[in-house]
Amino acid sequence: MENRELCLGYGSAIELWRQARRRVAAQNPADLLVRLLFDRNPHVRLDALPAAVSTSLMPTHLAGRLVLPARGALGTARPSLDCVVSSRGGRERRHGVACHLLSGPYPEGSICRDPETGLLVTGVPLTLLQLADRLDDVAMLELISELMGFFVIDDASETGLRHGPPLVTAAGIRDWVRAARGLRSREGLRMPHGTGRLLSLVELAVERAASPGEVRSSLLLSLPLARGGYGLQRPCLNVLTPLSASDAATYGVEGYVCDLTWADRRTMVEYRGELVHKQRATKLSDARKGNILNHIGYEVLILEKCQLSKIDLMNELARMLAERLGVAFVLGGREAMTQRLQLRRDLLG
Repeated sequence: MENRELCLGYGSAIELWRQARRRVAAQNPADLLVRLLFDRNPHVRLDALPAAVSTSLMPTHLAGRLVLPARGALGTARPSLDCVVSSRGGRERRHGVACHLLSGPYPEGSICRDPETGLLVTGVPLTLLQLADRLDDVAMLELISELMGFFVIDDASETGLRHGPPLVTAAGIRDWVRAARGLRSREGLRMPHGTGRLLSLVELAVERAASPGEVRSSLLLSLPLARGGYGLQRPCLNVLTPLSASDAATYGVEGYVCDLTWADRRTMVEYRGELVHKQRATKLSDARKGNILNHIGYEVLILEKCQLSKIDLMNELARMLAERLGVAFVLGGREAMTQRLQLRRDLLG
């Protein structure tokens, strides 16, 4: 049965999801990130996000009448429009439109409708699967970490960022792939290329980051030596470290959220790179947080943005962390150094 719609996929879907996240940030109070990190029930408005539709199949044909509205919705963010259809006969040749074939069923939630534009868009796990064969490993790791994090880039913001709840979790991606495999297997269909690669990269990506700098810091420290990292245990990002009752009474603070915290819950790294950390009030609160945590027995190390590109300084920081965590510090040989330089070029430009 012919079904003509316009469903965004691939890079166009990512851009629409980013726009939706900016709308979520705009319709919630300015302290949304604080509430997400500290409140058990932050009561976030999410009606600006695309919502799942009941169908499990992509449209059979591209609705040409919706191409111009879709272009207007995405603005100049992308030079071409990525759309998906389920029928070979439904792929149309249109200037500036890439029409991709995505046949067979996918689990519920794999197709969503954007409330702002009315357009269909592939769900986050399916969109990541589409891109897994198109982006390099570092670009995929950054993208997965962004969508599993609390931030979205917004040049219109004073700090260059907006914040909101993650769109997906690592567990959610794994569950979706498991469901898709089962559904498609029952239909005699294979999963698309890139499924295994997506799952392997999810295991390396970063959850709960509040900025791109936190993602890059975590990847540099925790990726295996063969991928250019230091091979340290992956930290937890933006988790609450509660103070004891006596310390809370002394300092008037029940706990602190640090950027990177390791499993021993005594070792932290605070990243100082985003514009928000340059604001006077933030600088004062950051300094007080570090002083208090260090004084009561934690170890808080500071990582400035400029340190990321300086291998000698990052080696020094990684050595400190390894000693603190009780693991051997291994720099590796020439091949590890080559990978380390390449990772910095890919992450930092």
